[in-house]
Amino acid sequence: MVSWRFENCAPGGSAEVLRETSKSAQFKRPVQQPRPNLPLCAVPDIQALLRELAALRAAVEARPGGAPAVAYGVAPAAPVAAPAAPLALVPRVVSASEMLTLRKAVPKFDGKISYEAYRASFDDLVSMYPHLTEDQRFQLLSSGLVGAPLSLLEDLASNRTFAGLDEALRLSYSKPIHAWTEMNNLSSMRQDPSESLEEWSTRVSRTARRAYPDMSLARVEEFAVQYFFTGLSSAQIKSGVSGLACTSMQAALDACRLVRSRLAPPGPAAKRVCLASVAEATVEVASPGPSSAPAPPVSAASAAPAAPAPGPSWQDQLSAITKQVEQVVRQAMVQQAADAGTNTGGRGRGRGRGRGRGRGGRGRGASGNSDRSCYNCGQFGHFAINFPRAPQPQPQQARAAAPAAAAAPAPVPVPVAFPDARVQYVHPPHYQANLTWPMHAAPLQLQPLPAPQVQTAVLALPAGYQQVTLQQPPQGPPASGNGQ
Repeated sequence: MVSWRFENCAPGGSAEVLRETSKSAQFKRPVQQPRPNLPLCAVPDIQALLRELAALRAAVEARPGGAPAVAYGVAPAAPVAAPAAPLALVPRVVSASEMLTLRKAVPKFDGKISYEAYRASFDDLVSMYPHLTEDQRFQLLSSGLVGAPLSLLEDLASNRTFAGLDEALRLSYSKPIHAWTEMNNLSSMRQDPSESLEEWSTRVSRTARRAYPDMSLARVEEFAVQYFFTGLSSAQIKSGVSGLACTSMQAALDACRLVRSRLAPPGPAAKRVCLASVAEATVEVASPGPSSAPAPPVSAASAAPAAPAPGPSWQDQLSAITKQVEQVVRQAMVQQAADAGTNTGGRGRGRGRGRGRGRGGRGRGASGNSDRSCYNCGQFGHFAINFPRAPQPQPQQARAAAPAAAAAPAPVPVPVAFPDARVQYVHPPHYQANLTWPMHAAPLQLQPLPAPQVQTAVLALPAGYQQVTLQQPPQGPPASGNGQ
């Protein structure tokens, strides 16, 4: 492609035509050719073209439509049509099913909060349906009224519109008016008899926050504590907490619980009885004077130095100690049998193991001893093989022991001191023994013997006895006996 460049184009002169070459052709050796001298008429007039272009622009700008400018030598483009006017929006109608769904979703307003807060939540729901009519908005707002606000619909007989209902609710339950109403409610609130302290404190705290919306929470809680104490239904609790300076509702609740626990009547006694110590025990001290009025109870520690009151006779003491010892021995035997039965159950070797009628068989566990009786005495808790008493003498042994029993003197009771009974008696090896019988030891049966001697010893108590008899013969040593 060859392009032409005009230089020195002056009016009335000549033009020199230079041929443009490519970059690669510029490095070639130029060919020596004479430059042609063209006449001026063969060259277009640039000034005339510029004047024509300016006139064309002025004509285009003068037109009312304002067509776009057209370059010289280019065909004008087709006129662009102006955009059509926008179509009018057709309002969308909310269906009945959508209205039913909205009625269920509308929040309820009972007047316990300000109308401004409720209106914010109502507008959030209604904003998703911008095509609601005024009648539909009125229906939705009226469907959310509950309780006292519902009575405002009766005053809107002539102005049952959304704007009228909104204005009535704003005048009745706006923030300042609602706070004043809650203040009056807070001062007249009282605790129901069936209402617990926790429920009462929650109700007072919520009402106080609604009554003082612009106050700090710490100050609101102080007001709530005052109304909490004032509205208590129990006069005793109210008098017990009067004068307390509680700054939090939790502290007020703790104080009321403490007063209520002190005023509560004592409940039933516990099944487990805790034995008091000697220092804390309470005893009755008999007055030495002639007055018959009972003496005040004093502690055992303070009553110890005083002279003891005359107690029961030694026979009663002996009988009581005998019963206690029998009970202790019976429990020990039952526990021993239970331990033995626990270790002999199951199958295998040893006594009480395996199957069969011999020494084997199922072991006797602890659960089976408590409901089985002894064949010898008929009591529960042990078997005949573990009978705690000594076996009764056979008839031949009884006839042989009859002359010795006839020769023995008749027994005579001996007074002893308890809880440690010390009795001297004569043993068959002919030595004199001093028997110490603590209250918690196993009992011993003593029988008189006619042979006093000189030696003194301490005799250990054998186990397995349940009866105690302290006797003294009419003649001979001060006390005699035989431990069996």
